[in-house]
Amino acid sequence: MNPPVAERVEEIKKRLVEAVEFADFFRHFFDCTETWLLDVDSRRIEDRHVENAARLIVSKALGDKAKVRDLLLIEVTGTSLVHGSCQAGGCMATIVYFRDLEWGAMAIVRNMGGLMTFARFKPWQDAVMSSRLQ
Repeated sequence: MNPPVAERVEEIKKRLVEAVEFADFFRHFFDCTETWLLDVDSRRIEDRHVENAARLIVSKALGDKAKVRDLLLIEVTGTSLVHGSCQAGGCMATIVYFRDLEWGAMAIVRNMGGLMTFARFKPWQDAVMSSRLQ
């Protein structure tokens, strides 16, 4: 039997806090959520903290002219998990954020050759970023 959603979210949250390699965090996030995240109750939300953090990360990673477009955020009902995606200066990006921790992470697919930029952020602090080939 699969663990309840709340347990799964807590595991993801723990990995975000402890992550040294952000690529490993996102790999785990997608591996462990692919079978259940789309089947849970959720709702579309707006969160200005996440939106502002996304804009700052995209600007820092891709340059001041790069814009965040089509930001879609969902909150998993009964948890603090917010997950979403956007266009980031013409690149695809995904966001994971925990409202209770006020911590999040963003991954930007820079090119089809596998270059990605990862960032972990707190909305009130500068993001910690790294780029690498996947």
